[in-house]
Amino acid sequence: MKQDDAERANLDRSPTGIAGLDTVLGGGFLVGSVHLVVGPPGSGKTILANQITFRRAATGQTAVYVTLLAEAHARMLAHLACFEFFDPSFVPHRIVYMSGYGVLEQSGLDGLLELLGRTIREHGAMFLVLDGLGTAEEFAPTTSVFKRFLLTLSTSASLTGCTMLLLATRSASDLPRPEQATVDGLITLDKRRVGARAVREIVVEKMRATKYALGAHAIDINKKGIHVYPRLEAWPFQSPATAPRDDRLGFGVQGLDAMLGGGVLAGSSTVIAGAPGTGKTLLGMSFLLEGVRRGERGIYLGFGEGPERIVQAATGIGLDAQGALARSELTMLWYPPTEGTADAVAWRLLEEVSEEGQKRVFIDELRGFRNMVTDVERLDRFHAALWAELARRGATTLLAETLSTWERAPCTTAAPQATFADNVIVLEEEEKRRRMRRYVGARKVAGGKHDPTLRRLRISSEGIEVERPSARRRLRGSV
Repeated sequence: MKQDDAERANLDRSPTGIAGLDTVLGGGFLVGSVHLVVGPPGSGKTILANQITFRRAATGQTAVYVTLLAEAHARMLAHLACFEFFDPSFVPHRIVYMSGYGVLEQSGLDGLLELLGRTIREHGAMFLVLDGLGTAEEFAPTTSVFKRFLLTLSTSASLTGCTMLLLATRSASDLPRPEQATVDGLITLDKRRVGARAVREIVVEKMRATKYALGAHAIDINKKGIHVYPRLEAWPFQSPATAPRDDRLGFGVQGLDAMLGGGVLAGSSTVIAGAPGTGKTLLGMSFLLEGVRRGERGIYLGFGEGPERIVQAATGIGLDAQGALARSELTMLWYPPTEGTADAVAWRLLEEVSEEGQKRVFIDELRGFRNMVTDVERLDRFHAALWAELARRGATTLLAETLSTWERAPCTTAAPQATFADNVIVLEEEEKRRRMRRYVGARKVAGGKHDPTLRRLRISSEGIEVERPSARRRLRGSV
């Protein structure tokens, strides 16, 4: 496509105004197109259509919402009143709600077409929702008649520039061919059980003249309405806008930075793996606050202990986490171990990282994402895509991985996510003379030489200290 054609196509797109949905749709709906939204009861079709309708009204456009269902408009509006997008002042001046069932019952599909066309012309509507397409299909004596009805709608949309959304309570696989072939776009909303969980998803099955995101994407419905979270690994990888930097970023721990050859490369990803209590979180906080000291933003994402406990622990070893928070140099994101959505957390993190400047990110406990995904097979792709996107946005990422037991094995088996990481740091502990001792080792470090020898790690109220290497202990499996 030529540049002029691409710019024209973008101008002819009408955003839905729903966070994430326009990203999945490649910018929104084409103006004057007809799209069919299907899904089982409770999947969010009515909320989706009304949310787009109110977003259009907020931009000054007039929209028409026609129902062919038994539910009264007053009842539907009462249900919508709990959402933040709902604005009663738009009804009926910018949003016209009307029932088409009576006309359909008396005059059939031709009468319904006449009603829709007249209403669009009288109100100058640029967006129309027809809720209950299945009811219209029941009044079609033959498949050919119903196909002609859909083709007439498509022609009307093209001539008037009015974008149309048709809603039907069924699955995409159950749709007759006329419906699939005639509309410009086909979107499926789904609500399914995954074990004891119920998840909502959206799939764009078809969208003419659009480079849309394939596959299923997570949906969340809250007081703001519907939010769509594009599946991260479905997005095409983009190279960083600037050439990668070759400088190294340290932890602010002299012995550890020396072990790593000065630190980790800017823009790299590092897994720090070890059993519980070996010091992963405090090393991660040291990494962030060393960046703050050098004028770089620090972003913490945690799934376990609350931010207050983390800040308190960091303060206890002499790290000024509280001061960095007060100066907005450190951001703390925290998600409890509940039924969250991995994509939602990932996009929230990327929003924080989108600002200009060098940034350091510490993800405290990778199993937080593991507990959220409903398809464990996508986990490796998800992590790889997230780390690549963080690097593209100028972030250097540290990720904690808890191991139940530590065996001196190759890095790919000791830390499952190490395959995709640029660097791997391991923490282990042993009992000696009835006291536990901590050790730290660099299993692999990208872009330079490192010392694979295990070193004694001490954490006290005076800070973190890494001693000189012991000739008797060397980390196996180093790369």
